[in-house]
Amino acid sequence: VAREALLGLDEVEVQARDLAELASVRRFAAAFSASRRRADIVINNAGVMACPETRVGPGWEAQFATNHLGHYALVSLLWPSLADDARVVAVSSAGHHYSAIRWDDVQFERGYDKWLAYAQSKTANALFAI
Repeated sequence: VAREALLGLDEVEVQARDLAELASVRRFAAAFSASRRRADIVINNAGVMACPETRVGPGWEAQFATNHLGHYALVSLLWPSLADDARVVAVSSAGHHYSAIRWDDVQFERGYDKWLAYAQSKTANALFAI
């Protein structure tokens, strides 16, 4: 879908990445950095919503990992490649109103609730933007 929407635009590249898989994020960031190109904008918009309890990576709750940690890692790794006037956009939702960060159980190891887990990931997006 992204390739079709961007068809005909010069200097735009689309690559699929799995933000729940840190190795995928690292591969992309390393390849981009090695190209010596500069990024003018990074839009953190990928996400999952209200999914059954799923663990990724070293046991991370999937919504927090995909919706926040993957974006955080991507931007952190791309930071040296961002243009001086680059913009980083973090897409959240009104869902952030339903849960703060659960500092005592960020990974929902005690009592998983798919909606609260989603809401927490959106709160993390909003805090990351700030």
